[in-house]
This record gives sequence, structure tokens and C-alpha cells, in this order.
Amino acid sequence: MEMKLKFKQIVIVLGLLCSTFVSAQEGEKIDTLNVLDQRVTTLEDVVATSKKLKISGYLQPQFQSSQIDSLGKASSDMKVGNTTKAGSETTDMNRFGIRRGRIKVAYDDAGYQGVLQFDLTDR
Repeated sequence: MEMKLKFKQIVIVLGLLCSTFVSAQEGEKIDTLNVLDQRVTTLEDVVATSKKLKISGYLQPQFQSSQIDSLGKASSDMKVGNTTKAGSETTDMNRFGIRRGRIKVAYDDAGYQGVLQFDLTDR
């Protein structure tokens, strides 16, 4: 009979300990859900703000290659090494440039609108 009583006591104590662990885990889950809810709310605010600003545009790059003789004129003669048939030295000139480009920044909020537009070229 004493054995049955001790067994019941052990079962009761284990049951109380398990319920304490379960309630602690539920508290952690609630804290985690609150943190996640705050993060989602913050992200939604950031997305709502970023929807007000729009950036668009295009860019058309250009590569140019030419040969310039020692007189500063573009060389159309046949080139042998670094000298032309006429005997003047030539220099290769290569460059990248922007032929056309445009960047447009637009802001649209309740009642307020603004647009900035930049025209980009190498000139």
C-alpha cells in the first residue's frame, strides 16, 4: 500500500513539473509571436513608404575606337605597326561614353507629387 502511495505521489509531482514546462514553452511561443508581429508591422510600414518613391530610367552606352596621327587628325590611311604610309606616328584612342541616358525620380503621396528628371550624356 505504501508503494502505491509513493507511486501516486511521484506521478503527481511529475505531472506538476510537466505542466510547468508546458506553460513555460507556451509563454516563449507567445513572446516569439509578439516579436514576429512587430517585425511584420515594421516591414509593412517600410513597404508602404517605399511605394511612394519610384525610380526609373534608361542608359545607352557607346564605345568609340579611332586612330589619331601625330598631327591630331583621324587616320584613315593603311597602318603598318604604329606608323601610317605617310610616315606619321598613330595613336589608338578608345573610350566609353553615354550616348543617351535619363533617370526619373517620382514621389507620390496623398496630395503631394513631385518629379525630378535628369538627362545624362557625355556632352
